[in-house]
Amino acid sequence: MHPTPHDPSDAVTRITHNYPESEKCSFGSSPQPASSESVAADEQQLDDRKRVALELMLTGATLTHVAAAVGISRKTLYNWRTEDAVFRDELNRRRSEILDSSVDRFRDLLGKSMELLDKQIRDPFTTTALRAARTVLVMSGVGKIAVPREAVQTESVESQRVT
Repeated sequence: MHPTPHDPSDAVTRITHNYPESEKCSFGSSPQPASSESVAADEQQLDDRKRVALELMLTGATLTHVAAAVGISRKTLYNWRTEDAVFRDELNRRRSEILDSSVDRFRDLLGKSMELLDKQIRDPFTTTALRAARTVLVMSGVGKIAVPREAVQTESVESQRVT
């Protein structure tokens, strides 16, 4: 268990220390320019403890750990999340930014993955090509759509018996 820090910013430093620089969150940072002055005003309305709590929550820390690191009870953290509109809105805004960034990264990886599968399907080594083709078929869900003829014929015979 981590000791409760005296300075709330120590908690963020300790939690984010092992993250690559490109994945670190910083207070008030946004991958997109702020669309309104109200976003900047909302960020400034958060005190240090709320900012640290927000950062820890965004890194995936448990609510128990966040509360302990900031030196508050879980109930207080719950109240911030449910009753403090500024905290709740900033948390939702930042989560949305992270999700948008993750979706963009996933799309990029999906394109690269398809290129790799395409290359492997054309591989002269049969085992590699078969594995790649099977992967594409599984991903496409073809197995769920394509029903063997035997199953269709069996179902039609059984339905005729019932009627």
